[in-house]
Amino acid sequence: MRKKNRILCIVILVCICVVAYTIPYIKMEFVGSAHYTEQDRREYKFYTPDILKRMPRISDHYDFDFSNITGPANQVNAIKFYGTDDTSIINSYLASLGYKKKGGDATLKLPAGKDLTHKKLFTSAPLNQKKLSLFK
Repeated sequence: MRKKNRILCIVILVCICVVAYTIPYIKMEFVGSAHYTEQDRREYKFYTPDILKRMPRISDHYDFDFSNITGPANQVNAIKFYGTDDTSIINSYLASLGYKKKGGDATLKLPAGKDLTHKKLFTSAPLNQKKLSLFK
């Protein structure tokens, strides 16, 4: 009887640990928006697309934003750089990925010949910051 109680306690403890570990990820799946830095490892890994993970850091002070707009797969990711005005490195990085700057928009040529337009790729922001927004 003692052995069964010990096994039951271990199973319950493992279940509690699994639930405690997964609850933050479940919450992140349904969140409307998030503001985080690269040091917030869980959020950074979960929300940040690869294109922003590989983006050159043009300032020592930067942070990320994520917004989930109503509708299927309508997500907005942004990276904000503070204390810099020079975005030429980012322009070069995006150009190397196939993005072409068109006025206030950036267009990515898709293999099927379709265009995917990202509105307001660069927007001016207060406090001398630059904001990069990419729509999925």
